[in-house]
Amino acid sequence: MSGTKINWWAAVENSIKVPPRIWGYARGSVLATLLRQNHKPVMIINYSPLIRAGEKIISLVKEISGEEQLITLEDIFPFMDAMQKIFPQWVFGICPFHHPESRYISKNCEQVLGYTSDEIYDLFPLGIIAKVHEDDKQDVQSCFSFLHDYLNDRSTEEYYSLRIVLQFRFKHRNGACLLVQDEKASLKLHNGSFVYYSIMKDITEEAAFAGVKLDIYRQDTSQEKLAEFRPATQHVKLSKRESELVGLIRKGLRTKEIADHLNISHHTVRNIRQRMFEKYNVNSSIELLNKAV
Repeated sequence: MSGTKINWWAAVENSIKVPPRIWGYARGSVLATLLRQNHKPVMIINYSPLIRAGEKIISLVKEISGEEQLITLEDIFPFMDAMQKIFPQWVFGICPFHHPESRYISKNCEQVLGYTSDEIYDLFPLGIIAKVHEDDKQDVQSCFSFLHDYLNDRSTEEYYSLRIVLQFRFKHRNGACLLVQDEKASLKLHNGSFVYYSIMKDITEEAAFAGVKLDIYRQDTSQEKLAEFRPATQHVKLSKRESELVGLIRKGLRTKEIADHLNISHHTVRNIRQRMFEKYNVNSSIELLNKAV
């Protein structure tokens, strides 16, 4: 095999039997590098690459679905099956709240999240949400309430232009706690109706948990962040001194510099910081800043 050039796309295409039209679009897209990364796990030190990865997949789904002329909700199922084969680390699912009559979650659900599709169906209407970590359930519910209020005054057409990114901890069947990124978007079918779906990925090895979080982006070339919500900040009250400390940490000041700035001892700075760690249930200043927004 030495010196032989391998056609990566042909090898994968032949092995997973994806419809030719879908491969044609995926081949020529900017996702070539992303697809290779899906087969070679890479440690990611912040959330930005994850956000971009989800955005590219959702953009490709929207582009291909338009060309495939999907007419009914049932047309979506084989299409999602094909997309799941291209992106095996992402679980594709139809929203059970918007489409209670048509349940769908891709077959790689067990491999990625630890439960079969049938087991998730049996949890209807909550589905995946039923397996959210106990400590995160209230915060996830708060995120959905925030999202409901945000979308309440917006039209269906406006919803179509949004991408919603939710991160929370998830209970695997084997007892492990996974960090899951759940991205929600919609497709407009040729009959004028909308399909609401999600893509989910286990990002435990790629990012550190810093609390349940919800971000809303504009799904276009700008990818503008329109809103964000951090539930932990809603039920944690900081004193004036703690707020001052957070501001100085955010500016990059060290313990001694903070002490000098506030005219207190460095021991007091450490005690205040430790107290905030306990309030937010975090173990580092980086995690603290992610929650104390």
